[in-house]
Amino acid sequence: MFFPGMMAYLVLILIAPSYNSFAHESRGIQTYFMAPVRFREILLGKNLMTLVIVFAELVLCVTLVGMRVGFPSAPVLLATLLAMIFSVVAQLTIANWSSLSFPKRMEFGKMQGQRNSGMSVFVMFGVQLVMGGISALILFAGRWTESPWLPAQLFAVLSAAAMGGYFASLDSLTHLAEGKKEILIDTLCR
Repeated sequence: MFFPGMMAYLVLILIAPSYNSFAHESRGIQTYFMAPVRFREILLGKNLMTLVIVFAELVLCVTLVGMRVGFPSAPVLLATLLAMIFSVVAQLTIANWSSLSFPKRMEFGKMQGQRNSGMSVFVMFGVQLVMGGISALILFAGRWTESPWLPAQLFAVLSAAAMGGYFASLDSLTHLAEGKKEILIDTLCR
C-alpha cells in the first residue's frame, strides 16, 4: 500500500492550487474575457498545465520508487494509475467550478497573510476526503475479495465517467464564467 499512498499524497499536494486557479491573474483576468476564445479553452489550458506537472511528478516518483524499493505488481500499478486519473480529473472539474465561484486574489511572491477563500478550502478538503475515501474503499475491496484486478476494473469505469463529466462541464463552466464576469474582475483586480 506504500505506492498507492504515495500517489495519493502526490495528488493531494499538486491539485490543491487548482481550487483557486485565477488567484494570481490580477488584471490579466480581463484579457480572458476579451480574447477571441471561449472560457472553455482557458480552463483546458490551465488544467493541461496542471496535468503536465502531475505527470512529470508521477514519472519521477514511479522511477524513484522502482529503483529504490521495486515496482509494485501490475494490478496495483494499474489500479493506482487509474485511481489517479479518476481523482485528478474529477477534482479538476470541481476545482474549475470552485475557482469561478469563490475567487480570491493573491499577490505573486508574497507568502505572509495570504490564504485561499475559506469556502474554496472547505470544498477542496471535502472533495479530497471523498476521493480518498472512494479510492481507499476500492483498493481495500480488491484485498477483501482477493481479486487483484477488481480495483483496476472499477477505477477504469470511474475514470471514464470522470472524463465524461469533465468534458460535459466545460460548456456550463463557460456560461458560469460569463455570468460571474463582473465578480471575477472586481475580486481579482483590486
